[in-house]
Amino acid sequence: MFRSLLTTVATAFVGFSSPSDAQTPLGCGKASYYTGRTTANGTAAGPGRAAHRFLPFGTRLSVTDQDTGRSTVVTVADRGPFVGGRVLDLNPKDFAALRNLSHGVAKVCVVVVGGGGT
Repeated sequence: MFRSLLTTVATAFVGFSSPSDAQTPLGCGKASYYTGRTTANGTAAGPGRAAHRFLPFGTRLSVTDQDTGRSTVVTVADRGPFVGGRVLDLNPKDFAALRNLSHGVAKVCVVVVGGGGT
């Protein structure tokens, strides 16, 4: 609560936002989709879940398709992808929000929009 109050005061008087409000670009690469019943962190697989090799579970990512311009927000809940050249595995529903599933692979840019830590 104190940090929130301090951030509000600092933003109002100094004109900057806290680093926790910043978005951190991870870069661009290829994303695919995968299916599964459970994830590495023990939650049920489903929409809004993604696999990343090293980001902490719970990290929220904004994923934007470079070709279509569409984007979706997912949470890291699994490990992968285990195919060379891929940066992210998405749930099929999240992949479909970016482009048609028949494409199989999408060129995406990924930005961290929320912290993880578990």
